[in-house]
Amino acid sequence: RHKPEMKLGLRIGLHTGPCVAGVVGIKMPRYCLFGDTVNTASRMESNGLPHRIHLSSDTADVLREFGIFNLELRGDIDVKGKGMMTTYWLNGVCVREEDSNTQEIKYMELASGIPSMFERRTPRNSIKQTKGKKACRQSVHIDC
Repeated sequence: RHKPEMKLGLRIGLHTGPCVAGVVGIKMPRYCLFGDTVNTASRMESNGLPHRIHLSSDTADVLREFGIFNLELRGDIDVKGKGMMTTYWLNGVCVREEDSNTQEIKYMELASGIPSMFERRTPRNSIKQTKGKKACRQSVHIDC
């Protein structure tokens, strides 16, 4: 039964590494991913929290190369089958204003910003207001 008063508590876990993919089955074929990378990503999800994106240190290293993601060290956690792992939270995306003289960094939280990423942008690259709700548009100074 649909419960509109309940908020969906989505957990996301990410890990970076090799995997094998293929179609399995004859009567009801399914596309499957196999490997330690898939298992580790699953462990990141199961050890995560609702409304958070949980990352392994391998994924955090790759995201740091882009220089636009706000990562928060979660710390070492005991991951079943893997032992102690250093993990991170993905908190948002840093976007620099190209024509700003202040070099101010705009920070968009992922929890409230993901739906707005798929909306149309106005010519000034600001987020459109939809259905009476305004997307997160915080301006804070952070190191990315």
